[in-house]
Amino acid sequence: RLLNNGLTANLAIFHQDLKNFQVLEFTGVQFQTFNVAKAKSTGAELELNARLSKSLSANMAYTYTDARYPRNCGGGTLSTVVLSLCGNQLTNAPRHVVIAGLDFDRDIGSTFNFNFNSSIRLESDRRTSTQAVLVSGPTVLTTRNPFDIQDGNAKINLRAGIGSQDGM
Repeated sequence: RLLNNGLTANLAIFHQDLKNFQVLEFTGVQFQTFNVAKAKSTGAELELNARLSKSLSANMAYTYTDARYPRNCGGGTLSTVVLSLCGNQLTNAPRHVVIAGLDFDRDIGSTFNFNFNSSIRLESDRRTSTQAVLVSGPTVLTTRNPFDIQDGNAKINLRAGIGSQDGM
């Protein structure tokens, strides 16, 4: 806590080694579940919250995540589906996420309360499915499916309300 408790900062650093990581894949007809021997997730998150005035506060967070299947993720399996994942990013795990928002809350007279909330979430590209696989002899070659990557995006949320001060 800084600036007479007007600013709060939190930092988290993380690393996970996952074993027998379960993957749910949609094959176009049905969902199929299989295990990958190894997966890893490493990253950091910084979060800031600031009280700008009695009625206005702001928040911001940045997360970096390197969630991946290591190059040796197969653990001795011969499954081409598993081997095609090795060395790639985990599904639905964007590397960068930024969130920012403002909250305004103020009484109107002695009866009502007005509040306004806004936020934006920015995400980098993410994988959305497993890679397509081409098999050539004993070697597994992977090609990137152009529909496998979802472009980065932004989501904006706005909310406003008027209510009684006692919350009823």
